[in-house]
Amino acid sequence: MPWPGDRPCDGQVIEVLVANRLTAPAPLWRVDDWARDWAVEEVFCIESELLNDDRLGRALDAIAPHLQETPDSIGARAIGEFGIDVATMHWDMTSMSLHGAYPADDQDEECPRVGYKRPKDRRFDLKQIQSVWNG
Repeated sequence: MPWPGDRPCDGQVIEVLVANRLTAPAPLWRVDDWARDWAVEEVFCIESELLNDDRLGRALDAIAPHLQETPDSIGARAIGEFGIDVATMHWDMTSMSLHGAYPADDQDEECPRVGYKRPKDRRFDLKQIQSVWNG
């Protein structure tokens, strides 16, 4: 059952991408094949052929201006929806920018990996380590 007009809106495509990230955390490549294997048409009413690179890119471009507020709004809604007790909850995501060469084959797989991430300070030119503490 395809979406009316065969054109999913950006929000529906992002919803599918969230499901993709949760079930297949790999580069966004051949999402249409994943969608066929994971019954996306039956669950989200979006034909897998409509999830091509161009459509995914347009949906991501549409939400890009809202990336700063998105995690907070999702977290706040989850707290309200599921009645999460936040009296002792602390979320700290720290990113540390680094200078120099950090070859991937010289890094310990048990430790945070140095690489280009999504920096809080918008310094996309620097490699980083990101750590998350949730307690």
